[in-house]
Amino acid sequence: MTLYRGDRNSDNAVEEYRRAAGDCSKQFKWLPFVSTSYDRAVAEKFAVDVLYVIEMRSYSSNEDQFTDLTTLSNYSDEKEVLLLPGVQFQVNKLEFDNENGLHLVYIKINSS
Repeated sequence: MTLYRGDRNSDNAVEEYRRAAGDCSKQFKWLPFVSTSYDRAVAEKFAVDVLYVIEMRSYSSNEDQFTDLTTLSNYSDEKEVLLLPGVQFQVNKLEFDNENGLHLVYIKINSS
């Protein structure tokens, strides 16, 4: 499944992602809960300078990594999926979208 997250990152963080892009040995971890969406347009509303395009397997071994809040939320139109603390990922590639002024960070969530 593909998820999206709009965010703000420092230039240093973006450069670190750029250097790590395509290097499977470089791993990152989100320590807090992380809000994402099935809907790219929703995530773009929250994006300041970064849009994560998140590749994640949706089968049961990853159930300990996310919770689908779509049916539980008062804002079901946001199509929210909450990534749980400690989710690890690698950066596949990083591009700059001139039209939106966003860094597109393509990541893959690692199995726990």
